[in-house]
Amino acid sequence: MLPLTEDKFNAALLLLQGKVKELTKHLEAEFVELHKILNREEQEVKRQLQQRQQEVLHRTRSDSRAVAQMNPSFLQVMWSFLQDLKTVLSGPSEEVRQDDQVPVNMLKGEFGGPVQYIMWKQMRKSVKPALASLTLCPQSAHPSLFLSENMTRVNVGYVQQRHTDNSKRFLRRICVLGSRGFTSGRHYWEVEVHQGAKWILGVVRGSVRRKELDDMTTPNGYWVISPHTTNWLQWLVDTIAQKERTSQQPDHLTLQVNPKRVGVYLDYEGGQVSFYNAEDMSHLYTHSRAMIGKLFPFFSPGTASNNQMSLLQLSP
Repeated sequence: MLPLTEDKFNAALLLLQGKVKELTKHLEAEFVELHKILNREEQEVKRQLQQRQQEVLHRTRSDSRAVAQMNPSFLQVMWSFLQDLKTVLSGPSEEVRQDDQVPVNMLKGEFGGPVQYIMWKQMRKSVKPALASLTLCPQSAHPSLFLSENMTRVNVGYVQQRHTDNSKRFLRRICVLGSRGFTSGRHYWEVEVHQGAKWILGVVRGSVRRKELDDMTTPNGYWVISPHTTNWLQWLVDTIAQKERTSQQPDHLTLQVNPKRVGVYLDYEGGQVSFYNAEDMSHLYTHSRAMIGKLFPFFSPGTASNNQMSLLQLSP
């Protein structure tokens, strides 16, 4: 590598400083939004607590008035009867039930539990982008792929299915697209991948050719990654399956870990597609390129039989 000249070094330094400043502002804005969400949740929980207090007080006053209106002699008879019945059924006990503590215990259970965990689950409904609930597009699936009934899981079969060909279906690449495309906004989804398979994930432009094996590069409309394979048998299978290709491959990763779940983040206006190990949100790779046209989530579980992928859904 040739040494940088002073001018080039200074230009690179200015570029780095500018990007750090831009990202710092981005982080500050994101945390401001998180603080707003937390503040709204805090105020709402406090409001609910005050409302429950009023409900308990109202019920207690109502019960007190009802008791006061009853015949004292009747109350004494009933209390004596209930005490005798309790002794017959359960035997003498030193434990005295404190009825006046029941409302307090209910409030303690509702508002004194694992507050941080409860708020975290509540915040998932408000954070942006939330985990997208994606489904697969059966019309785009390669004949070797079998989709689950709910269109959230795909696996490679031993034989190809007979499908009516259409303009959406991929015939030369074993893959399937998401049913929903994006032309704006920020979106995030997670995929459970088959361990050891040479999967490919990302987004593609809707106009990519479905019947040809074009290079999977960003100029051709592919923002994808694939893990670097170290299994020689898998490498041989993939090489045979892609033997007609002699040019650039998709970006491969030499991963320090073998992720079970991969997160894909799309920022359309920002021209960014980033990939994460969804188990700890460590960064894997980022594509940066201006985007045009409708983009679709792209899924290729691999080429070996029984390779599979599952789209993770946001649980209630």
